[in-house]
Amino acid sequence: MLDIIFNESSININKKGAVTGEIYFNVDNEYFPGYNWSDFIVVILTWWNKSINQLELSPVGVAVNFSFMDGPFNIRGEKKENDSVTLEFIKRNASGENISISIDMSILELKRLIQKVSRNVLNVINTTNSVFNDDIEELKKIVS
Repeated sequence: MLDIIFNESSININKKGAVTGEIYFNVDNEYFPGYNWSDFIVVILTWWNKSINQLELSPVGVAVNFSFMDGPFNIRGEKKENDSVTLEFIKRNASGENISISIDMSILELKRLIQKVSRNVLNVINTTNSVFNDDIEELKKIVS
């Protein structure tokens, strides 16, 4: 079972408008990149939405990345069937890539999870702050 964890109370917006917060994957009680991982949440959710949309429209065999801004972490998603993706959770190091977790799931379910978290992040930003920037506007356009 896969879930994307977002800690609503972790949202931080700096003076330049960059939004950070805790976001990480829970795959059968294994956390990737790690428990309480914090990153540039609006930027990576924009990337993830673009990646899942690309994967959904691509032919079988195409792989896309669900990247993080911080750290040597990445998730590679390869389309296996029309609605099936294999996700590989990767940590890069000097000798190459280390795949810590691999899971098969529905592309539509992954898209639903990414969009749900994206909407939650936007709701928290809208209710707690009056900041607007290009990153936030781009994420809004993608999930609307």
